Amino acid sequence: MPSHHVRAIADADHDTVGAILADAYEVFATKAPHYHLYASTPAMWVDDATEVFVAVDDDAGEVIGVVVLALDGSSLHERVDPASNDGGFRLLAVTPSARGRGIAQDLVHHCVAAARAAGARRLGIYTMDFMATAQRLYERMGFDRRPDLDLEFPSGAGHAYTLDLVDDAAAHFPAPGPPADPLVWYRDALVDVVDDDEPPPPMCD
Repeated sequence: MPSHHVRAIADADHDTVGAILADAYEVFATKAPHYHLYASTPAMWVDDATEVFVAVDDDAGEVIGVVVLALDGSSLHERVDPASNDGGFRLLAVTPSARGRGIAQDLVHHCVAAARAAGARRLGIYTMDFMATAQRLYERMGFDRRPDLDLEFPSGAGHAYTLDLVDDAAAHFPAPGPPADPLVWYRDALVDVVDDDEPPPPMCD
């Protein structure tokens, strides 16, 4: 199997990363056009990320995957109120020709390691209800499904997952509650949503 390595994003990677994300998130071009534009334009978010990791094919030297880590203090970290985590990741994507090689899992592992090193206790993410492949990945990696944190986004239902990074994480966050029925509209739940014309895109991977 071809090998790869993971490193921090460089300015020269922006066009390639944008193209990978534009393809991976094509479904949002009609469901949520503002999100598709945002996701595929690294200049709009790279400076606000805690870390941006890219996977590089060792043979071709090409960027073939990307993920964005957003810990507390980053404007990309969307926290549900009351806060249920102190970090998350988003914009996880791998170019189609490189899928099935464990690259997405490796990128998530780098986020987990970086978050743990930074002192985060729990990661939380949203993945859309139609992203079954991503959901299977997170479940294999030990993320807990949190239907009590699910939200309704412009593109559909966002399924929440969390991963504890320390043994006593549960002592620092509210206990899970009953699933919301109906789902809460994301604008009514997320912290620091201020611009109605450009809503912050959800963590949906």
